[in-house]
Amino acid sequence: MNPFGTTLFTTASPPAGTDFTAGRGPLTAYSLRSGHRLWRTADLGKGLSLVLGARAGLVLLGITGGSHPGLYGYALSGGKRVWSLPYEGETPSVPWTAASSGNRTWVSSGTALLCLKQADP
Repeated sequence: MNPFGTTLFTTASPPAGTDFTAGRGPLTAYSLRSGHRLWRTADLGKGLSLVLGARAGLVLLGITGGSHPGLYGYALSGGKRVWSLPYEGETPSVPWTAASSGNRTWVSSGTALLCLKQADP
């Protein structure tokens, strides 16, 4: 579970003792104020799904291994997938991580390192 602002985001976790990329399920957003579900995506497929951050109207999701590894951006307001960046090459075995500073977010997994810049208002 990952709280960002007034919203809590959850993704499926594989059962203990199984391959960490065996997870299946949606990305779901809940209001921290009311506890109500705000939205839910379709099943993300196999892979370890991690919420990496939420800013500039997007939820950044990294998927390691499984059927669709890569980075994904979902709209904070309704959960619609806005963009995707599939991981090409050998599937990474290291989960995605992210760090933000100012208007930039750095994202990495295995040998991949990306810098995403938030659009100026």
